[in-house]
Amino acid sequence: MRDSETKKTIDGLSIVLLIGLILSVGILSMFADTISTTVTIVSPSNPQITTPVCTSGSSKCEGTTKYLCQSDSWVSQEINSTACGYVPPSCVDGSSKCEATTKYLCQSDSWVSQEINSTACGYVPPSCVDGSSKCEATTKYLCQSDSWVSQEINSTACGYVPPSCVDGSSKCEATTKYLCQSDSWVSQEINS
Repeated sequence: MRDSETKKTIDGLSIVLLIGLILSVGILSMFADTISTTVTIVSPSNPQITTPVCTSGSSKCEGTTKYLCQSDSWVSQEINSTACGYVPPSCVDGSSKCEATTKYLCQSDSWVSQEINSTACGYVPPSCVDGSSKCEATTKYLCQSDSWVSQEINSTACGYVPPSCVDGSSKCEATTKYLCQSDSWVSQEINS
């Protein structure tokens, strides 16, 4: 083999290797996680072939961090991205939520039922239970059909103490006559 034939074979082989290298670098640069600048390959036959690291607008994930290609460089776009497999906790300890009228509290990343029929969740309790009673001052109320109805005014069951007498009235005990004055019995006549 002559020197000129050897040189052509080496040049041909160099071109094949260079094309293979360019394709490999081009494919690798699309998937590379750590390359962040433009790769420049210099060869004798083509002094400067430049391959961009990424295509502008494309995105990739490194762990749960999402990157966006801007000006041939990867730029962090979102940390803890759900698009990259990040699974957020179901709740934050101490927080609460309502489902219908049941209140839940977050404990150790889990929702735990805290109160059924919670007024914090919009539950409106009935105003009364039929047959029950209550007092407001000395008036006794009875629950009928979910409503309070006055049953007795000045009820002794509600602490009402009736006066011992009505002014002007009288009574006799043995032979003594008493007269009511200012809610008290006053002796009016002895041996009456």
